[in-house]
Amino acid sequence: MLADVITELLEDGADDWVMLGDVGAYIRRHQGIRDEADLKREALTVINLVLAAGCFECGDIVIGKGFVPWNLGREESLKKIDTLWDKPFDRIIAECWFNLTDAGKEEVRRLGL
Repeated sequence: MLADVITELLEDGADDWVMLGDVGAYIRRHQGIRDEADLKREALTVINLVLAAGCFECGDIVIGKGFVPWNLGREESLKKIDTLWDKPFDRIIAECWFNLTDAGKEEVRRLGL
């Protein structure tokens, strides 16, 4: 279920930054989706929901700086992720991370995660 994917994303985000590839892994685990096009579509749906709720921000991990936000709007972030998804897996790891925001931390507390 979509709620299970979002819950795992929030739970993991409470501990550390989450990479784009993890979102796909959560979807495979909870929804059993294997087709790459369906997986990408569902991942973009999940990401759209958590960005719209203000629970996460997108960015990069930079050596010596840590998480560096993209400072893009939701739509621009989704377009960038849509493009990144089709790159080799090692590029996905390096180029797209999610950081839990204060609103996300509040949602984690609310859910008792």
